[in-house]
Amino acid sequence: MRYWKLLILGSLSTIKISELQLDAALEAHVGDTNEQPKVDNPYRAQLEVLKSNLVEEVKELKKCLKTASQDVGDKKKSWVGKTANKWHDEIEGNRGRMIREIDKLIPAVQRRIDSLPEKVSPSEAKMMRMDLR
Repeated sequence: MRYWKLLILGSLSTIKISELQLDAALEAHVGDTNEQPKVDNPYRAQLEVLKSNLVEEVKELKKCLKTASQDVGDKKKSWVGKTANKWHDEIEGNRGRMIREIDKLIPAVQRRIDSLPEKVSPSEAKMMRMDLR
């Protein structure tokens, strides 16, 4: 059997301890990770905030894109003629492509939220919060 010589904190004394005793002491001190209390996942919380902000921003962006395309072209408010019609057709195509891409944002964020655990250990949460700074 292998023994370890450990310095006792706060004194100059040492103790001789076996591997089994050391393992038992470490297990008692550290404990099972499943027994540790869990806290809310900071990444998940940040992504939830991002998702709610995106919902509002997407609505506003779609409204702005629609307004820009409605004001130009035949029988429109600000600009009429052949060039205006061409520009209107082009902006409608671009608007459609942009909206398709924008509509992918919220589901992508939701997929990432769903992939993260709801609860994590306090030490993991601390590291995540440090990473978010």
